[in-house]
Amino acid sequence: MLSRFLAIGAQHASSPEEERSIALTNTLVLILLCATIPFVPIFILLGAKAAGIMVLPLQTMVLFALWLNARGHNLVSRHILISVSNVYIFAYAAYMGTSSGIQTVLIASAANAVLIFRVSEWRHIAVCLI
Repeated sequence: MLSRFLAIGAQHASSPEEERSIALTNTLVLILLCATIPFVPIFILLGAKAAGIMVLPLQTMVLFALWLNARGHNLVSRHILISVSNVYIFAYAAYMGTSSGIQTVLIASAANAVLIFRVSEWRHIAVCLI
């Protein structure tokens, strides 16, 4: 089942490198969903209802990126995935404050851009890092 999930959109790949990028994008989608789903009830139970509700649009956009990937819009899917995750990291850093340390997640987010884009797509990596 996991291999089927990771292969979503792979039929549109024109090279093994692109197929790898698609699989890594799908892996990032799975990680983001698994990492954020528990925060909805946790934030709500802790009384931070706004923080819990903020997660839902993020999850929707991550699923939208997966849908785009399945339709063969791999480049747009990757940009949306990285951009949306960066925006949410900034939003949560503003909401929770710098003492929460959430801004350190930006380091991992920068690594994601390098992982899901091929080296030949360095311009896209640069856009995601800005």
